[in-house]
Amino acid sequence: MENKVIYGHCNHKIIRSKYFNHLETYHLDEYLKTVDRIIRMNNEGYTIFEIAEKTNTTSNVVLSRLKELKNRGYEIKEPLKVSILEPKDFKLNATTLWSFPVMGIVVICLYYT
Repeated sequence: MENKVIYGHCNHKIIRSKYFNHLETYHLDEYLKTVDRIIRMNNEGYTIFEIAEKTNTTSNVVLSRLKELKNRGYEIKEPLKVSILEPKDFKLNATTLWSFPVMGIVVICLYYT
């Protein structure tokens, strides 16, 4: 992800971690819509990473905002965090030299006299 975001309403370049602060300060109506969207997505079971990607910010910012909103009294389910990024039945096949059957080895010996 790029570090800066160009915001549509005012064309400011904003660092992703300051995105919500900018919305809250300069675009309160858009901030409230975004907060409602984050709460709805979280309660529907989206992961923090998915929410951050869709709201164009970082996962740490989303997590801190959800904690802050929960302290304010909003009804928020526990955020989903993905710690293992592979399916349960995932099996990585080893493809090393030793895993292939021997097809016949040709040894060439050169003797110098």
